[in-house]
Amino acid sequence: MARAFLHSLTPDVVEHLNDTRNIFVRAGSHRGFIVIMLAGVLLAGVVASLTYEYRWSPVKFGLFSLLLFASAFLLSYGVKKGFSGRDRSIPAGLVVTREHTVFISDVDVEWFRLADLVNADYRHQFNGRKYEFSTLLINHVGGLRKFRVEGLEMVESIVDDIEARKRERLIQANRLENDSSATRLDTLPITQRRYSLRSLVLLLVPTVTLGIGGAFGASALNEHFHDRLSWSKAVDMNSAASYREYLQKNPLGGYRDDAAFRLKAFYDSAEVRYKESLKPGFDQAAVDSILALLRYARETQEYQIRISFERSADVPIDLVERLKEEYEVKTVLPIGNTFTEDRMIEREGQLFGVLQIAFKQIFPDDVLELVRECSGDCSVLNIRYETSFLNSIYYDLKEKDVPREDRQWSPGILIEWACSLMIPGRAESYAFDLESAPADDITYDTVETGGVDHNEADKQSFYDAMVASSFDDFRAHLLFNLGLGPDPHPEEDNAKLNIRTIFDRELFLKD
Repeated sequence: MARAFLHSLTPDVVEHLNDTRNIFVRAGSHRGFIVIMLAGVLLAGVVASLTYEYRWSPVKFGLFSLLLFASAFLLSYGVKKGFSGRDRSIPAGLVVTREHTVFISDVDVEWFRLADLVNADYRHQFNGRKYEFSTLLINHVGGLRKFRVEGLEMVESIVDDIEARKRERLIQANRLENDSSATRLDTLPITQRRYSLRSLVLLLVPTVTLGIGGAFGASALNEHFHDRLSWSKAVDMNSAASYREYLQKNPLGGYRDDAAFRLKAFYDSAEVRYKESLKPGFDQAAVDSILALLRYARETQEYQIRISFERSADVPIDLVERLKEEYEVKTVLPIGNTFTEDRMIEREGQLFGVLQIAFKQIFPDDVLELVRECSGDCSVLNIRYETSFLNSIYYDLKEKDVPREDRQWSPGILIEWACSLMIPGRAESYAFDLESAPADDITYDTVETGGVDHNEADKQSFYDAMVASSFDDFRAHLLFNLGLGPDPHPEEDNAKLNIRTIFDRELFLKD
């Protein structure tokens, strides 16, 4: 403190400071510490207002913690300055002695030789024609100091007196230079600042305490607002996905029980809706597997079902010759590029799309969703199929009147399907097998564009239609077993067929 420091000065300096000719000017009012306090409160208010957002990132938390420590420092400094200003024995301000100018604050004392005073001046502050206060300006080699003085005449008198002191000091200095017996009193250093350990402790302890406490408090407040805003968002969306997201991001949130209850209600509703929509003739084992999927997703939130395909469609190199020999015909059209990797992947994508649409009609995407890829412990619907080409041959009905040995024949196909549904952590799974042959009548559009080999284009279109027919047959059986589709073999209404070109299948068994 300034008083304690002044008391530690030498007796001759204290005598100077106690001289009756000293000029004392108080450094304004307590507005300085009030401004500091307000700045600290403002910073703390800014941080508090920013807690009302979604969860802070580590960078934001670090930034706001720094602001809180700055706020705590300003508040601690302001309080300390306010209490120290109550000490009237050595108040903050300016003391001008016969030898020095002394600047006193609540934490330090700074003094200069009067000979180093450059000048003293003042400025009056008016509001309209009404006088408010004056500012005393002391321009020293150590810098410019400003003091608030209440009284127009007082500040003018102070400036005149300081200038007089300076002139007197110069005269005394000249006299001392010629008088070896005179005692010089300007023994103090030009500038000196001293801070006590006690002052630093009194400033740092509340700063650290308020800073750490404020950081923890702001973090807790941010978590509270984040939880409340997350729940409000989940309720506004009111979907299984929104409540699932709330539980994932707020495992200890205050609304976790409500979120779990509402999420369970979505699955209970989906189960009821599925049972009510079942088509007659469904496979009970398949339906039980779907119900098990719903319960697994409800318990684990692993609601995605990965669809995987395994294919085997190796076309024998001598397919044409073997079919000619087995069915005793002259002309068999080759398969071409119908079973290339890209074409089969494309058909699998189409089958996946159809299954996905069928599921969406019953289950929202955030309750059960069919996907091609997923992470985590997903359930898996594996579809394995193998294609063979030696079971049947087809001919064009346009050649019905052509002798059998002169017709152009095409290989038929047979796809054997093996479908299995597996749920993680459960030994039982649903599986069914199916042999899927193309329809007896294959309908496709012929090519009528100029510049195209019609025979080659028709052949390719026919094989594509044949494979598509087998995929449609499997899709229909799978959806029927799951209770999501109608019977795949209803009574056909031939009057509704739109047939442009029809291939009829004839199966010839070897004697």
